[in-house]
Amino acid sequence: ATPPEDAPALFQVQVEFPPDAVVSLDDDEELKAMHFEVISSMKQLINTSYHIKDQYDQVIRFYNLDSPARLADLVGGMSMGKRGDLQTLLSENDVKARMSSALELIKRDLEFAKLQSLVKTQVEE
Repeated sequence: ATPPEDAPALFQVQVEFPPDAVVSLDDDEELKAMHFEVISSMKQLINTSYHIKDQYDQVIRFYNLDSPARLADLVGGMSMGKRGDLQTLLSENDVKARMSSALELIKRDLEFAKLQSLVKTQVEE
């Protein structure tokens, strides 16, 4: 059953989106290193986990990975991390802190994928 048109709304929210951070990788060597390490870890994850391969492979091909902030969002959206860790990443406004969190998440995902692959290999033997 649908509510009548004149029924009061149950909830009303107002959302403010923060502006996209404009950061040049050329100006910050540490951020640049984290950025490239996240991308490298994503590629390693593709080669390690058959579950994640299709998902990450398509994204890496067609998603613009040039923006550190958007790359961190991507990791947050695709990671298998704990909800609290993902929320911390996605709610962080400082780009360098976000990239640091994204790098931690992707490294944990990579370690889990390696362990999963090892278990799969042992079971198949």
